Amino acid sequence: MKSKCYNFSKRPNLNTALSKCTFFALVFFALIFNSLSVSAQIRLLNAERIDKAPKIDADLDEAMWLDAMAGSEFTEFSPNPNTPSDQKTIVKVLYDDKAIYVSARLIDNSGSVKKELGVRDDDVVNADRFEIYLDAFMSGQNAYKFGVTASGVQLDSRITPTGEEIAWDAVWEVDTKIDEGGWIAEFRIPYSAFRFPRRDFQTWGINFKRVIRSTREHSYWNPVMPEIDGFVNQFGVIQGMGKIKPPVRFSLTPFFVSSFKHTPQDTREAKAWDTKVSGGLDWKYGFNETYTLDMTIIPDFGQVQFDDVVLNLSPYEQRFDENRPFFTEGIDLFQRGGDLFYTRRVGGEPLLYNAIEADAKLPDSERQILESQEVLVDNPIRSRLLNAFKFSGRNRNGLGVGIFNGISGATYAKVEKGVGSGIFREIVSNTPTNYNVIVVDQLFANNSYVSFINTNVVRKQFEGNPEQLNQSKGDANVTGTEFRYATKNNQYAVTGRGLISQLFLTDVNNDPTGRSGFAYGLGFGKIGGNFRWNINRDTKSDTYDQTDAGFLAVNNLTTNSATAEYKVFKPFGAFNDLNSYVRVNHNQLFEPNSFASFTVEGGIYTTMKNFLTLGISTISSPLTSYDYFEPRVDGYKFNIPSNAKISGFASSDYRKAVALDVNAGYQIHSAWGRKQLDLVISPRFRLSNRFSLIPRIEYIKIKQDQGFAAFSPGTTDVPVFGIRDRDELIPSLTANFLFSKKMSISLRGRYYLANVDYQDTFKELNTDGTLGRNVDVGEQDRSFKALNLDLIYRFRFAPGSEINLIWKQSALNERIGTDPFSEDPADNLFSIKILYYLDYLKIKRSSREEDQ
Repeated sequence: MKSKCYNFSKRPNLNTALSKCTFFALVFFALIFNSLSVSAQIRLLNAERIDKAPKIDADLDEAMWLDAMAGSEFTEFSPNPNTPSDQKTIVKVLYDDKAIYVSARLIDNSGSVKKELGVRDDDVVNADRFEIYLDAFMSGQNAYKFGVTASGVQLDSRITPTGEEIAWDAVWEVDTKIDEGGWIAEFRIPYSAFRFPRRDFQTWGINFKRVIRSTREHSYWNPVMPEIDGFVNQFGVIQGMGKIKPPVRFSLTPFFVSSFKHTPQDTREAKAWDTKVSGGLDWKYGFNETYTLDMTIIPDFGQVQFDDVVLNLSPYEQRFDENRPFFTEGIDLFQRGGDLFYTRRVGGEPLLYNAIEADAKLPDSERQILESQEVLVDNPIRSRLLNAFKFSGRNRNGLGVGIFNGISGATYAKVEKGVGSGIFREIVSNTPTNYNVIVVDQLFANNSYVSFINTNVVRKQFEGNPEQLNQSKGDANVTGTEFRYATKNNQYAVTGRGLISQLFLTDVNNDPTGRSGFAYGLGFGKIGGNFRWNINRDTKSDTYDQTDAGFLAVNNLTTNSATAEYKVFKPFGAFNDLNSYVRVNHNQLFEPNSFASFTVEGGIYTTMKNFLTLGISTISSPLTSYDYFEPRVDGYKFNIPSNAKISGFASSDYRKAVALDVNAGYQIHSAWGRKQLDLVISPRFRLSNRFSLIPRIEYIKIKQDQGFAAFSPGTTDVPVFGIRDRDELIPSLTANFLFSKKMSISLRGRYYLANVDYQDTFKELNTDGTLGRNVDVGEQDRSFKALNLDLIYRFRFAPGSEINLIWKQSALNERIGTDPFSEDPADNLFSIKILYYLDYLKIKRSSREEDQ
């Protein structure tokens, strides 16, 4: 369920908001007078031009490598920050007109180079690794990573101000070799794999990282100091590269998909197998050295892993991870503004999916969508995506521009007029929809930036009267700006954002109407050093709504928070490091300006010298809280007495063949008698350097919980609450078997079981938050089961090209009330997907060679 708009009053509380902003502004200007300053070292490395490219075979005996300038003297980042690395690393860089070449001689006197195989981009395996970071535009915020493990598995990603984009994959070469002195890595990174400015002479930010698994040492060529905020701003510099030009960046990746779906049927005459053959195309074109257009045409995402669905009793929409490659790669620029662009909306769940599912379970006399005796045969959970494109890039002055557009077509549910009648009809579950996002982002020094973002959704209206289904959706527009300013020494920063949402709807008479809202946030704090602090205010008005293209848990809420942290980066006693924090949160409704909750939380976590990581945290609500969202209707709140929760975790050393992760939490509401236990146990078994197993079991037990159960009989606006016990059991298994660095089999299985057991007494909720008279709302007990299984064979037979053989199994079963449990059989999907990467430059070179 999406967040609701609460219209207690239409009068915006602007005076309070403006006074708060004035206070924040005064404090911001006071930060100018800070005196603490920490500066990072900047090392220089010269690249040398070559006429003939080296052979990428991890053999460094060629004269060009022997004569090249070397970079060494790596500095530890952990576990002993700012100390010389225990092992010597020698790095050299060459270049020509087509690529940059990097060699690394990684000396290891212990003779214990770890070499576990893993799938591409898996840097958690027990293997030594070496990584190259390039900031070609000297932005200090964005970079490309190219890495390799000692077993030869490639790792690449994009480093952004918000994190690391693992899904980004480029086409480049690397080879490794382990010998008596340690191991060697040799890279060829073509200029088409990353972006850089068109200049006569290039100067790039660069850094190299080495990970030694036997000692868990992480070290960098240019020192990275944990007490300084940011990562890319602590790079060294590579220079000396002249007269190289950004190449034409144009590639095509056509793909072919053949799938076979088996759905068990009740009768022999019914068709159980459904065969589908399709194809599509992904293509990328670089307009210049800066901007790139990515497009997918007739995409097929049937191979994407299943969502981890749960039984959701809350009033909030469940958020799912994005697993579709087109939407996980190169999307960092579109993440400005705070969840304004939730990619799962594009080609996501149809607007009428849940309404059709619910309608199909109602008696014929109560149906609004299906007709009498109709049976729901098929109800697609995803809208049909026709095409999408991304245009993005950042120029040499730090100006980034991103444009996204996606179009989904009409989606239909299929119903049959009685089982076995052979008479079918289609019901529109989603209309054609256009999604558009525009971002302009300017970077400044010291990890500062200012950005503008706009999201726009235009959809064709449903025919008929969708108002009766409570599913009416019109066009939507959200516009906002976001900024961050950090002081020169990168010790203090102020952040802020402002947003306006607009919904364009029609009323029951089909006359145009609409609603607008706003949101803003402002914060400042100390971001560097051992002691750090931060103060924030975030407000969303009662009519603010970004859920058409973005994600929003709740609106009509103001949150004020203050956080203090203390970090110890250097080892002491039995500990490698120590991190602690305390946070205070105050929540209130925006309209009316009513208190909601007050919480105090804190925690401490550490990694010991035996690399056992431990942590403990607690959160307490010492005052009675008021939940304005659980009742599901305006004008109500639910009183929650004071409560407290304590949680802890432990994670053992992953270098061992057997490791263990444990998480546990316990919460109690003394006035209710409510108790909650959370437990997660996940051992890790490395059976060999090729085979690993990670079983996981999660258990949640809640006693004497109170929450929304239904609406009072004969009404649609009087909430009824019940007392319930809840249990959730979630076992899962992840397994990987690597035949080689290019070929693997991966298994991911998850079973979810949830039970909700209500007591016999149900009570109406009073507007003051207390429970009132008893009512009979019938049986509300519920059980829910879900099974997901993904088995994938993957073979990367050429750079950027692969074959996937996939088996997916899924089943959802639900029991409501005292009805017998309906064990729906599992669907099975078998598919073959072939992708082949075609690079314009490679095709052009091959054509020239044939002509010669």
